Amino acid sequence: MSTMNRLANSHNPYQGSAKKVLCVCSAGLLRSPTMSRILSQEPYNYNTRAVGISKEFALIPLDEVLITWADEIVFVSNEVYEQWMRDLTEVCQQVGADFKVADYKRPYRTNENSMLVRGCLAEMENLGLSTSLTTQSSSNEA
Repeated sequence: MSTMNRLANSHNPYQGSAKKVLCVCSAGLLRSPTMSRILSQEPYNYNTRAVGISKEFALIPLDEVLITWADEIVFVSNEVYEQWMRDLTEVCQQVGADFKVADYKRPYRTNENSMLVRGCLAEMENLGLSTSLTTQSSSNEA
């Protein structure tokens, strides 16, 4: 399918009115699908997709069509976000573009007892993943 066809499909009105959230990790296999699953259920009910930034390992790689599709992009970790920013900066430099992020927010810590954090931790535990909490960068609205 061509990029133009995919771009047209990304704006299909039959997707509904739910917020479209793109969940990003390195390979799109564990962390971002877990986040995507949680955000697609009550109380959020977002229209979600899970992708990875690794060109070598991502099942569904992050690309311009998915970025265009999303109302919001959420990274599972600061490391993944910073890698994506480095990749994006490099691409911009290759074509002579000046790249700046105007809405970068300083890291904050979500309440450990929030429904989202509890749901994520339970799902991560079910998958046998580490459940240690860390502070991450975010561009989410407060």
